[in-house]
Amino acid sequence: MSRMSRGMLGSFIRHCFLILFLLFSTCVQSQTHSEILSAIDELFNVYQVPLEYKIGREGYQENEFCTYGGITCDSNGEVTGIDLSGLQLYDYVEDYDVPVPTNGDDPPLISMSFLPDSIGILKNSLKYLNLSNNQLFFAPSSPVIYRDLKEIEVLDLSISTSLERRGVIEMPPFVSLSSLQVLKLGNRRINGSLETFCSIGSLIELDLNGVRPSRSSSLDKIGNGRFEEEKNSYSYENVSKLSTCINLKKLDISNIKVVWKNNNFPNWIFNLTKLEELRMKFSNDEGLRGALPQSISLLSKLRVLDLEDNSFEGSIPSAFGDLTDLEFLDISGSTLSGSFPSSFS
Repeated sequence: MSRMSRGMLGSFIRHCFLILFLLFSTCVQSQTHSEILSAIDELFNVYQVPLEYKIGREGYQENEFCTYGGITCDSNGEVTGIDLSGLQLYDYVEDYDVPVPTNGDDPPLISMSFLPDSIGILKNSLKYLNLSNNQLFFAPSSPVIYRDLKEIEVLDLSISTSLERRGVIEMPPFVSLSSLQVLKLGNRRINGSLETFCSIGSLIELDLNGVRPSRSSSLDKIGNGRFEEEKNSYSYENVSKLSTCINLKKLDISNIKVVWKNNNFPNWIFNLTKLEELRMKFSNDEGLRGALPQSISLLSKLRVLDLEDNSFEGSIPSAFGDLTDLEFLDISGSTLSGSFPSSFS
C-alpha cells in the first residue's frame, strides 16, 4: 500500500472515531438531560409545586428545566440552584385521606415525603438548595441531602415562626456536607449537640434563629392525626459549645430556646473572633440582662450587631469605639446610659 493510501486510510479512521465520539457524547448528554429533567419533574411533583411557579418564569420552555421557576443553571446548563421557598409546600402521603389545606389552616403532619433520591444526579453541580418557609416537616431528614449532595454550599431549611413546632432534625446529619458554607435552620427543632455544626470546617454562616429541641426524638400523635413535640430549652452548656465554630463570620441565635446563666451576655461568643455579623434578639422576658461587657471589643471585625429587645443596663461600653468596622447597631429595648464613642457617626 502506498504512503498516500495509508495516509488516506488513517485520516478516514480518525474521522470515523471522531464521528463515533460525537455521537456518543450527544447520546450521553441527551441521556443526562433526560435524567435531570425527570429528577426535577419528580421533585416538583412530590411537593406539588404550583404550576404557575414552574411555568411563570420569562422564557419558560417545556422540558427545558433551566427555564423552570426556581431552577438556576450555569453557562454549561448544569443545575446549580433550586429555590422552592415560600410556596406553601406540604409533606403528605396517599395512605391518609387528609386534604391539603387551601385556606391557610395548619397542614396535616402525617407524611414521610422526603426529597426524591433522583435529585442525587445533581451531586456534582448543585450548590444552593432553599426549601425555607414551607410546611415541610420531613424535608430536613431527607437522606439524599446528606448522602449525595456533597457539593452544597448554601442550604436553607428554615420555617416561619407560625410553624415553629415543626420539623425535628436529629444531629448529626450535616457533617458529611464538607463544602457547606451557609446553613439556615430557623425555627426548626434540633436534637443533639449543637457543637456538631462546628465540625463543618467550611461553615461561615449559621442561622439558628428560634431553634429549640424536642424533649425526645419521638413524636406524639394527638387527636386529629397531627404531630407535636414537647416544648423544651437547650442547656447553656450545649449552646456554649458553639464557641468552637471559630470560622463563623455570621451567627444568628435570636430567640433560641436556652436556659441562660443569669441571663448575662454569653462570654463564649468572644471566642468567635472572625464574626462580622452577630444577631441575638430576644423578647424582654427571655432575653439577656446585665451590663454589656467591655470584652465586646474582641469582636473587632463586627459590621452588624443586633441586640434588639434585650434588657441590658448600665453604661454604654467604651469598647464600642474599638469596633471600627461596625455599620449597624441595634440595642433598642435596653436602658443604657452615657454617650456613644466619638468614633460613632
